[in-house]
Amino acid sequence: MLRAFLLFLLLPAVSAQAAPVPGVARFEQYSSLLRGKRVGLVVNQASLYQGKHTIDLLLAKGVRIVKLYALEHGVRGEGGAGEEIGDSVDEKTGLPIISLYGARKKPDAAALAGVDVMVYDIQDVGVRFFTYISSLGLIMEAAAENRVSVLVLDRPNPNGDYVEGPILKADCKSFVGAFPIPVVYGMTPGELAKMIHGERWQKTPGLELRVVPLAGYDRREFSFPESRPSPGLRSLQAIRAYPSLALFEPSIISLGRGTDHPFAQYGIPGEVIGPATFTPRFRPKDQNKLYDGELCHGVEFHTLAPAAVPRFTTDIFVSALSKVKRRPFLTNPRFLELLVGDKAVVAGILAGKTYAELRRGFAGDLSRFEIARKPYLLY
Repeated sequence: MLRAFLLFLLLPAVSAQAAPVPGVARFEQYSSLLRGKRVGLVVNQASLYQGKHTIDLLLAKGVRIVKLYALEHGVRGEGGAGEEIGDSVDEKTGLPIISLYGARKKPDAAALAGVDVMVYDIQDVGVRFFTYISSLGLIMEAAAENRVSVLVLDRPNPNGDYVEGPILKADCKSFVGAFPIPVVYGMTPGELAKMIHGERWQKTPGLELRVVPLAGYDRREFSFPESRPSPGLRSLQAIRAYPSLALFEPSIISLGRGTDHPFAQYGIPGEVIGPATFTPRFRPKDQNKLYDGELCHGVEFHTLAPAAVPRFTTDIFVSALSKVKRRPFLTNPRFLELLVGDKAVVAGILAGKTYAELRRGFAGDLSRFEIARKPYLLY
């Protein structure tokens, strides 16, 4: 108990200071880069500053936006998790929306036609398998191929205070794991964009990449973004638990979808793996209707202070695996490999090894990553 209490004291506190100012709000820093340019804008429902969407903020400044680009969840949050997004038109502005989360994930020459600069303003959560960073890399590569510049309007990383997890191996590369980085990589979108370009993880020779930094940002502090980074991440507790709990995606464990606290609790009906209970109840249009109307027993994090939510660990997964008798536990073993990013680590997880034991095998890789990222850090 004493050791756990001491560890709790070492965790960062939720910042009581003023929220950092995102890059989009620092127009004086980048207005000259957009003057007279035709702009393609990559945004989603969390692209806000003081309640105003980036689309509206830039239009009000006279920026010539010619196209919008939709990633997972859409430009204004109209898409569910994993739901394919199609080309459409933004009802508020009449601007065309080009989907980059469907059959086309990398913009082709036609998608970039008539665009001089791609402006990326996406709130991320700093987790490797959160697909926005995969899209960022593909956008950068396509921009380099078509002589379009890229401007990243930086935003805070609510998991930016630490680095943890195995480094992605080449045989686990996919859209949910595009770069050789840890599960939690501790960088803002702007910092990661610089590293993608500098380390040549995408083919971006000759790319003109600019980053508009945050003002007043301290990576040691964390706070909930102005709007949900995705429809399922509704609290800071969920964002902090997400790196660990997302490993349950290819399993029979519920992540609390269909409740008020998705990704801030987990459980299963018919077996008691923790003291908490919840009952998922889905609407007709909802996806992933796992255990609709069934009482689940498990563990909850939404009642904790955000600083008390565990950092990334595989121990939560191993604990549930050891307690649940129902088999098969995994519904998609390959997807677990893609999420974890290292087949050997997955084998250790399924063998019941602790995270401390597994970490010894990739601690050197983590240290090398932290050294390699230093030249790209802005804060």
